[in-house]
Amino acid sequence: MNLWSIIVKTLPWNIKQYELAVSLVNEWKQNGYIHKTCREMLELDDIVIILFYNILEETESLDSPVQHNPDSSWMFESDFCFINIRATGIGEKFGDLIQASKLLPIIRAKGIHLGPFTSYDFGTIYAVTSTKTISKNVVNHLLWEKGICPDEQLRAFVQATHMLGKCVGFDLEPHVAQFAKPVLEHPEYFRWISLDENHKLRDSLSQERQLCEEPQEEIHNQVNQIVHNCLIREKIKTIESEFGDSPEDYNKKENIYYDLIGELIRKGYWTIPSHTWNGVGIPAYDGYYLKDNYAKFIYLDQFGNDQSQYAYGIVTPYNFYRNVPVNRLCDKSTNLEQNKKVVEYYSNIFLYWRNEFKFDFVRHDSLDHIFDSIDESGNPLTDRITPSILSYCNKKSRSSKKPYIGNLAERMGYEYEQYKNIGFDLLLGNEAMDTISSDFMMNQFKINEELTTYNSNEPKASCVFATDTHDTGNPHMWGQPLVEVAGVDGMRLRQFVSRFMPLGSTCRPKYEVIGAQDLSFGLYHSNIKNQNLNWVGNQYFNQVYHYIEDVFESVRETMHKGILLAHKVDSNYSWWIIRYNNQILVPVISTENGTGTDYLQINLKGIVENIEKIEVHDFYKCEKFEVHDSYDEIKIYNLQHRQCLLYQIQI
Repeated sequence: MNLWSIIVKTLPWNIKQYELAVSLVNEWKQNGYIHKTCREMLELDDIVIILFYNILEETESLDSPVQHNPDSSWMFESDFCFINIRATGIGEKFGDLIQASKLLPIIRAKGIHLGPFTSYDFGTIYAVTSTKTISKNVVNHLLWEKGICPDEQLRAFVQATHMLGKCVGFDLEPHVAQFAKPVLEHPEYFRWISLDENHKLRDSLSQERQLCEEPQEEIHNQVNQIVHNCLIREKIKTIESEFGDSPEDYNKKENIYYDLIGELIRKGYWTIPSHTWNGVGIPAYDGYYLKDNYAKFIYLDQFGNDQSQYAYGIVTPYNFYRNVPVNRLCDKSTNLEQNKKVVEYYSNIFLYWRNEFKFDFVRHDSLDHIFDSIDESGNPLTDRITPSILSYCNKKSRSSKKPYIGNLAERMGYEYEQYKNIGFDLLLGNEAMDTISSDFMMNQFKINEELTTYNSNEPKASCVFATDTHDTGNPHMWGQPLVEVAGVDGMRLRQFVSRFMPLGSTCRPKYEVIGAQDLSFGLYHSNIKNQNLNWVGNQYFNQVYHYIEDVFESVRETMHKGILLAHKVDSNYSWWIIRYNNQILVPVISTENGTGTDYLQINLKGIVENIEKIEVHDFYKCEKFEVHDSYDEIKIYNLQHRQCLLYQIQI
């Protein structure tokens, strides 16, 4: 179904808006992208982008560009961009699916990683209250009132992504908000405690005793009864949004849902929150905070140290394993048991979005410590999802009819072989947490060499090169937006190195975030609060971004098939020489820990012979010029701090 042709009929438009849409279509068809800033695109009238996609429908396929691929190896050449739909608004108005679709034509990545867009709580998109109900905060309400429901708006967004030759990914979390809709409708998939009127554990049972099968089953039955009675009373089948629900239906269910949460809290039912990354077992109930009316928990590591400062107490994990002890390691007498029904439920979450909305890949969140959170037998030391469960989910994500589905792990590291062994194509890497220093460059050459050896026969596994991520502004990371930390020169350098450092069978795609195109910032805070990005609209950096991408596209074959002939890392600079057939590339950078250099000479004798022409791309000026000096060496005068150049040599 061509949804954009349906949407366009719901809103009035004039000839000026249509002509603007046509000009955007022509620019996209000519260049493969639109050369505008994020802010310029977001300020377009909604009807302009609706007309844009409606016109594209006439010539472009609505199907996934990778649906006929025999496997997920397309992930290694895709490049990715994270989008928080809610944060794409301007001013006081939140973004929505139509607003977010305005950014797609200016993003040069082929993989669109959507941050959580289902309903959420506490202003935090990662505190999901549903794995099925699309949040009303990402829906265009004018279209909804005209009959274009949230499901259809999401399908239109996916169609737009596919028409532009891009793939779209779903973000899957191994936890939900503490009283999420799945928690209420499937209490048996989570761990609960029950409190009496004095906020003590009911019936004087210890927490570990309450977590035994019989007391848990009793709690599940009681919660089920409370929810069932409410559904009967309100004459609804589910508190989840259903296809065709009007805004009034949606809001009615939301009110019922929050009333149910209040009733459960009054009756003393609480799910147990997720443990910290270095915690053991599950958190222990630690009394009640009467002032703000919530249950408190204490989070201990294996040495008994309090880890509460690292706790994310508003989410609860799925009960993947029964009999996990409280704040201590499992011993040999612990009878751990995998909860098969929970694993099946969790593994089916992505399949819904894959089958109903045509998502192409899944990104698994919160996987940083899955291998150091298990014992030698693979049993969990805590409440975290385990590698064996993830392996099952990854296999299941790729059906016989959909072998192309990709799997991306949110792991800021380089254990690509471990993650590949459980079915992941890519993991996140750690570049977003480093400066582009001489040590960083030495490590990158080492990683590239290892990946080249590992993937010598065919692409097997890799890490993306992350220029930024959705949470680098976290106080435990950079503490402020990386864009502000790095500035124009630093972000230009990151974009450059991400494109011209990985080569050949290293198969390292670039990973970026919305705002990277024009230095807009504030993504971390827009993920945890109801607020938009600060849309800067930096025209100069937007030019730099597209110039780097244009140059990269012109030498893509050399980068993907070339070999490293030589390289050097100095405290002030780094250069490397790449060759494929008759083309030589020499990227040169001034490192962030250095100060630049007055003079740099790169000797080409014995490395490159029969040079016909040397051209230089200056990414500060965004221009190319030809070198007419001796072709035996490259001479660079006054390489400024954080400058980057690309010498393109024809032989």
